[in-house]
Amino acid sequence: MKKKAVVLAAAMLLGFSTYSFGWDVGCTPGYWKQTQHFDSWIGYTPDQTFQSAFGCGGSTTLLEGLNANGGGLYALERQAVAALLNSKAVSHYSYTTQQVIDKFCGALNNGDIIETVKNRFETHNDGECPLN
Repeated sequence: MKKKAVVLAAAMLLGFSTYSFGWDVGCTPGYWKQTQHFDSWIGYTPDQTFQSAFGCGGSTTLLEGLNANGGGLYALERQAVAALLNSKAVSHYSYTTQQVIDKFCGALNNGDIIETVKNRFETHNDGECPLN
C-alpha cells in the first residue's frame, strides 16, 4: 500500500491524472465526519446547512448528513457531502464543486436518479484518500 501511495503522490506532483493509473482519489464520508479531520474541510463547515452549501436540500447540516444512517436519500446525502468536500480538498478529484452541486440537486429534483448519483459519488469517494 505504501508503494501505491508514493507512486500516486509522485504522479500528482508531476501533474499526471490519477486516471492514467486507474486510481481514484477521494476520502470517504467516514473520514470527513471525524472531528480530527475537520481541519481538512475547505470552504465549508460541519454546521453549515445543505441549503447553504448546495443551494438545495434543507436545514440538515453537512455533519448530520454525513452521520445519517440508511439508504436512499440518506446515503445520497452522505456521499454528496463527501464529494463536495473532496472537490475542494483533494487534488485531481473526479468532480468539480459545481458538478457535485449540480448532480446532488438534480437527484433531489428527480428521485429516480438518487441511487445512480449516490453510486457515482461513492465510487470516487472510496478511492485513495491523500489527506492526513
